[in-house]
Amino acid sequence: SEPAPLLYEDDSYPYSPATFAAVFRSSKNNRFYMTTNLAEEPCINCWPRNKIYIAEINPENCRIIKNSVTLIDEEEHDPQSPSSGRMSNFQWYEDRHTRDIVLYVPHLGCSREATYRYDLELPNRRGERIL
Repeated sequence: SEPAPLLYEDDSYPYSPATFAAVFRSSKNNRFYMTTNLAEEPCINCWPRNKIYIAEINPENCRIIKNSVTLIDEEEHDPQSPSSGRMSNFQWYEDRHTRDIVLYVPHLGCSREATYRYDLELPNRRGERIL
């Protein structure tokens, strides 16, 4: 098929800087997810990268399910200093025991400059969270 932009299911555009996105299928529930930086308005080059999200992707139409977009974390961003509040270049893996996602995100130019670990608990196949 021809290349096409990644859209929300309502055909609107997700605003995202020129940044890395990870798309994966969960072995816990067989659903597709994406982790990436998103913004509320059109971005300028690689900025801002101060918010990181996870969202589910509908495999039938390859669209982002808008009501599944969940903020993982955000940092203050100074528009006058584009590199402030940057959360990107993240790494992830699926925990082999819980089958949840473990995400490592460097916070660069932030008030808490370090790499942080986020444990993202995914629902099971019936949509229930396993505690």
